[in-house]
Amino acid sequence: MTTTQTQTQTSTPSPEPSTPEPSGRTPVNRPLPAGFKWVVLSAEEVKFGVAESWTEVDPTALNSMSDKAKEAFKPMADAAGVTVDEFVKAAAKSSLRMVMAPPVKGFSANINVVPMPFKTLPPASLLEPQLKAFGATIESAGTTTIPFGEALLLKYSLVMQGQTVHQRMLVVTTGDTGLAFSVTGISAADADKHLATLSDTLSDN
Repeated sequence: MTTTQTQTQTSTPSPEPSTPEPSGRTPVNRPLPAGFKWVVLSAEEVKFGVAESWTEVDPTALNSMSDKAKEAFKPMADAAGVTVDEFVKAAAKSSLRMVMAPPVKGFSANINVVPMPFKTLPPASLLEPQLKAFGATIESAGTTTIPFGEALLLKYSLVMQGQTVHQRMLVVTTGDTGLAFSVTGISAADADKHLATLSDTLSDN
């Protein structure tokens, strides 16, 4: 399996005066905690931090993965009601970036980034039916404010292979496009921990 290069930063440059972007947003530059690295989405001009032990997967390389490597996606494929191969092919087409934690008892916490055709935040009511169609139980949905700006946050759970996993979808806009970050954890606390890091580090690049 091939992976893309992940940029690592160990120190934060001195703050400089912020210049508003063409979209009218003021650029956001957040510090990176020790032991973390940047995941950069160059085309979208944003980045976020993950633990150095996480692996960044190139979505375009998913189709060339071995059958054994693809088994890591089986729980998500089962929840979506498709085969592993179908899930991998769909992810390769739609995902901008996928980052996975080291597996624990066969499960890897992960963050998947998907583009959304919104220049402004959509209402939660637009996304909830799609999640429910996959069997999700919605725990909460609404807007929140993070350092990057206003965001839409949906918290929900899914039953995968008889095990409940917890997901958080954080939707933001750059002024030019929308981005949905799907955070998956083995427990609510695990998902919230990774969501907190994402929310605190999401920055303009």
